[in-house]
Parts: sequence; structure tokens; C-alpha cells
Amino acid sequence: MKTFKRLFILAIFSGLVFLNTTCSKSGASTYVTWEGYVHDDSLGKPIIGLSVALEGCNSHTGENHVQECWQQYTVGSTTTDASGHFRIYGKAATFGYLPSIVEPNGSLWGPSTDVGESDLKTSQYTDIHFHR
Repeated sequence: MKTFKRLFILAIFSGLVFLNTTCSKSGASTYVTWEGYVHDDSLGKPIIGLSVALEGCNSHTGENHVQECWQQYTVGSTTTDASGHFRIYGKAATFGYLPSIVEPNGSLWGPSTDVGESDLKTSQYTDIHFHR
């Protein structure tokens, strides 16, 4: 009976270890960072004090990313500093991101559909230029 009890406990323990190693996120980030610089090309200077925001999406209406986001949340927001730099760090999204900047003329800059975490690291989203 003792042997059976020990085997049973070993089986339960092995099962818990197996579940713990197979149910974790495989390579997915828990947090995301979006940072870059905003420049005024006509003046050749950084733009100071622009509002920058990053929204995350955790659910879509369909299978592809052009569908409407159902569970949108604010990852973070900030303003550009004296060098035009901004940095947002927050909880990673499941499906994508909607980065936005309020341009100097008051209009909203950003993509019309959500983008992936790797897109936020490209020059399109890290080195932003406006013409005033």
C-alpha cells in the first residue's frame, strides 16, 4: 500500500510539473515598450510636449487584425520631452497595438489598424517626422 501511495504522489507531482512547463506563454512578452523621437522637419528641431498614447487590443471581432478591437485598453501615455523623445512601457496586448500622437496642428497621427509589437520597433514608429 505504501508503494502505491508513493507512486500516486509521484504521478501527481509529475503531472503538475508537466502542466507548469506546457501552459506557460511561449516566448510572449508580458510587457511592451514603444519609444522614439518626433521631429519638425520644416524647423529641423524636435517637437516638445506632444501627447503620445499606446492602446492595446486583447480581443477582436474576427480572425484577422483588420477587424474591430473588442477589448481595447490604454497601455500608457506620455508627452515628448525637450529632445522630442517619448517612451511608453506597459502591459503587453494579446492581438496588437494602436499607437497615436496628437500632431502640432491638432490632428491625430497613427495607423488605421492595429500593428504588432515588432512594428513598434521600426523607424516608421520610432523616428516620426511632421511638417508644420
